[in-house]
Amino acid sequence: MPDPISHLNAALEGRYSIERELGRGGMSTVYLAEDLKHRRKVAVKVLIPELVSVVGSERFLREIEIVARLRHPHILSLLDSGEVGALLFYAMPHVEGGSLRDRLHREKQLPIDDAVAIAGEVADALSHAHSRGVIHRDVKPSNIMLDSGHAVVTDFGIALVVQDVSTERLTASGLTPGSPEYMSPEQAAGDHQLDARSDVYSLGCVLFEMLAGDPPFTGSIPRAILAKKLIESAPNLRVVRDSVPEHVERAVTIALAKTPADRFRTAEEFGRALSGDFGDRAVVGTTPARAEVSTPGVSGSRLAGVVAAVVAGVGALLITVGFLSTRAYDLKLQIPLEYTPSRTDFPVIGAKALFPTLIFCFAGAVAYVGLRFAWRGAALGLHRVSGVGQTLESLQQRSADAWRRLWRLAAVETVADAYFIGGIIATIVVLSPFRRLLAGIVGTTDSEVLSCAFRMLHFTYHITMSLLTACLALGWYEFVRYLRRRRATGGRVALAKWGGLGWVIIILIVLTLPWRLLWDNTHPRALLDGEPTYILVETEAEWVIFSPGTRSTDRIRRGEGQQLERLGTEGYLFEDPGSFLSETPGC
Repeated sequence: MPDPISHLNAALEGRYSIERELGRGGMSTVYLAEDLKHRRKVAVKVLIPELVSVVGSERFLREIEIVARLRHPHILSLLDSGEVGALLFYAMPHVEGGSLRDRLHREKQLPIDDAVAIAGEVADALSHAHSRGVIHRDVKPSNIMLDSGHAVVTDFGIALVVQDVSTERLTASGLTPGSPEYMSPEQAAGDHQLDARSDVYSLGCVLFEMLAGDPPFTGSIPRAILAKKLIESAPNLRVVRDSVPEHVERAVTIALAKTPADRFRTAEEFGRALSGDFGDRAVVGTTPARAEVSTPGVSGSRLAGVVAAVVAGVGALLITVGFLSTRAYDLKLQIPLEYTPSRTDFPVIGAKALFPTLIFCFAGAVAYVGLRFAWRGAALGLHRVSGVGQTLESLQQRSADAWRRLWRLAAVETVADAYFIGGIIATIVVLSPFRRLLAGIVGTTDSEVLSCAFRMLHFTYHITMSLLTACLALGWYEFVRYLRRRRATGGRVALAKWGGLGWVIIILIVLTLPWRLLWDNTHPRALLDGEPTYILVETEAEWVIFSPGTRSTDRIRRGEGQQLERLGTEGYLFEDPGSFLSETPGC
């Protein structure tokens, strides 16, 4: 059909004016139209010819009457239906809020309260339909519309008209009832006698995706997804998102049970469980290990272990950073080993070295959140512009779909290699503008770059490396989540996982290593026998002094006739020697 909209307008002349296509699926195409009689926007769903040939117009018109009698605040009502020539259609109110799929494309993961509320409303709608003998069979995000933030289930019409058509006839016509990511195992196995528990499973998949960011089972091809559903158990939701409440995870686990008898009997039971009311099924569908974890004693010990591990890790990091930054300072200035701070000082020095990094990372996070909200506000405004909004949504959906397909089709080992090598390349690129500074830190010939004349370079280095460290740490966190979703194991995967974490720590140490040289090295000025001198260390027996002219360090014993005149000011070790006698520090 060269121009379907013109054809539809001719066929529906006097009833509806078709404006544009809203979307299409495997069974129908949806158009935005104006109801000419009542002057309102409606969505007109037109069945594809292949489905019409299988179902037949008489059956469609008979079954659609059942859908028309479904009256529920979370079910999209049927306004009209009919047959025009070879076309079968039905009309519904147009929901301007878009679908749950659109929101997931924008946000990936929803707030827990929003996700649970949407699932509860869908469960209420399904319970109403089930009580009237209607099984949806295709519960998925694109069939859940969001009207002022509330869920409205659609597409009961197609679900009902195909329920008595054999799967073989549909498949022979090139049609696939249901979506692999959301259909129940019994539906995937071709069981034609489905009941409410099949819709419960599909809703469990939808809620899992709202919380985790992806459906519980994914794969490169539909057959791979269906095979996983038949032989594997659903992944642990709290492994992917540990902030999910235990009762919500338990409800999803029961809903996603492979055997229908292990699931909630009705959608109403599922809805109640989402609020914590499991009735007599408080532990059904959970493994003994999960039940043990939920006991207070084990939970407390596990929490204590996590806290102890975090405290030990932070302490080790502070000590390591403090020791290495101190050794870099001592080696650069040739300070005797006996004047190195004691072990008890290392955590304090490490905390001081890490503090600027935390400040820069916090500022970067605030800027990121601000830009994100600004972008969302601008996108919201553009979506309200006629024509622009549709184009943006189309581009966003296509890019999101392409990105998801890319990650799902790619081998886990390839992703792991790309992550690890990409982090190293990114580090090399970011460090390249600071070659002279790094050479001045580790070498002995270019100490001038450490002076306050290069203060802006020091600041740029610190903020750039702080943001790089934060990005690498966030990338490692997302990479670990990806591995959990894919249940990936193997030598290359483990190497990328733990090597990536090690690389983050190495970059953090590289960042903090020159902290004392760049930021914490102002010292008292003095004249030793008339020569400019900085006092690095002073004891009752000797001085350790630094000569700005020669950039050298010496140990001078007291009582050997030296004349030491304190100037009462402090200066930056590597500042211009000409500013040594000024009344104020050079930086």
